[in-house]
Amino acid sequence: MIPNAGSEFSVQHDPRGGFLEVSGEGFGASTVVLRHAPRLEGPWSGPEPIYRPPESDGPDPFVYGEKAHPKLSGADLVVTYTANSSDSRLATDMNIYFPRFARVTIEGKPAAKLPLNYP
Repeated sequence: MIPNAGSEFSVQHDPRGGFLEVSGEGFGASTVVLRHAPRLEGPWSGPEPIYRPPESDGPDPFVYGEKAHPKLSGADLVVTYTANSSDSRLATDMNIYFPRFARVTIEGKPAAKLPLNYP
């Protein structure tokens, strides 16, 4: 078991050995965190912050659904998250509901946010 894991997360094989778990920590404003374990059943490390979505520091943040995507390339990890708001923008601005992508390094240094192009 992973202590204090969020309701949404991803688990994958770590190419360096063992396993990685990626999830979010916090409610509303959230940080993407990484845990590692030598075996799938643990023991799991504590959460290590690897990326702070900029939307978490905006007005009325609601960031959730953080996951890693090991089949995507361009960084040690490519993570996604969803950012919404609790205000009236939910009903009027559909652009805020799309998943966001971020490149991160396993060592915990965030890299540039990937550009998203929607029609």
